[in-house]
Amino acid sequence: MEYNSLKKAELLEELKNKDKKIDNIENTVAQLQQMMLSFMGNEKQQNTITDVNESVVVVSAMSGKEGITPSKDKAYIFNGYGSTIKIRLNECEQVMHKPHLKNLFVNGLLYFQDDKWYEFFEIKKPLILIDENLVTLLKLPEKELISTLLLLTDNRSNTSVEHHLMVRVAHIFSTQPEIIPATAIFILDKFFNMPHLEEWKIDNSIAYYREIAKIKR
Repeated sequence: MEYNSLKKAELLEELKNKDKKIDNIENTVAQLQQMMLSFMGNEKQQNTITDVNESVVVVSAMSGKEGITPSKDKAYIFNGYGSTIKIRLNECEQVMHKPHLKNLFVNGLLYFQDDKWYEFFEIKKPLILIDENLVTLLKLPEKELISTLLLLTDNRSNTSVEHHLMVRVAHIFSTQPEIIPATAIFILDKFFNMPHLEEWKIDNSIAYYREIAKIKR
């Protein structure tokens, strides 16, 4: 009888210990969940911009003067390649509601100085069409270069990007021809369906591209 009582007491004590362990595990899990929620909340808070007057710096990769208009009574003008403007966040949001202006960012013709704005405006960061990137592009093997050009120009349907590529490439050829492989001239001639020159040379190509892009020495 006494033995059974001891056994019963031991079992009860063991059960109590197991219950405590379970409680401890549940508390630990709850604490971890709370920490995770707190972390996610802080991260979300950090990624959320609440100041509508915060400035967004936008840079132009385009050669000529271009303007963006958040509203009918407000316009920002870029003064050529590499020029920058500061635009208030709420005005930049207005720009993003206009597809033809948003596409300038989507296509890499305009770009944010701070990459955080791509995530904020839910834009996948494209290849920015600045000269440094174009030089790298023009050094690709022929098949890879052509496939990339087709991708950038949406199979030759995006005339804005196509024109931009011609203008900037013309500028590169006219100022730093030595950094561009001669084979790139043949490839661009083929891609853009330009009139074929009998004997392609760097000098001829510079003159030809300069004429197309209206770029003078």
